[in-house]
Amino acid sequence: MAGITLLEMLVSLAIFSMVVATVMQFSEYVARRIITVRDDVQEIEQVAGFLGRLAGDVRGGRRVLYSMPTEIGIWRADENADSAPEPAETVGYAWDGTPAGQIYRQDGADSVPVLWNVHSLQFTYDWQSPQTRHVVVGLLVGKTPAAAHPYHLSLNLRASEVH
Repeated sequence: MAGITLLEMLVSLAIFSMVVATVMQFSEYVARRIITVRDDVQEIEQVAGFLGRLAGDVRGGRRVLYSMPTEIGIWRADENADSAPEPAETVGYAWDGTPAGQIYRQDGADSVPVLWNVHSLQFTYDWQSPQTRHVVVGLLVGKTPAAAHPYHLSLNLRASEVH
């Protein structure tokens, strides 16, 4: 007789089911990793955009007006030649201080969020070294504190005005 027994059929189905389950688990794992990698890439792009904008403001800045751990204000240019910073000539950055909070950029009267999922922010300004006038920023960004990544940037103001 050239047939298959019930036992052979059950063994074949069991093996086939294990193969299908393994393939499904692998597919699910790959899908989760793709989502994680996509989220990481989006985070890096957002942080790079924020740090690039901050770097442009700091490097092009005339003077740091104020610096606190979670805020910094920069006098960009003296557009009306009155030697006094006015709101339209300044830009500021501030973190709202909440877990997974936002960093806002204040440009004149406009305040817009420029970075999300921020867990910590630290601005440091070395105002005592007129040759360097060094600004350091460190931050943690991620959807959760456990998944947050550290970022660091060190910048010098242009030497247009020593104050």
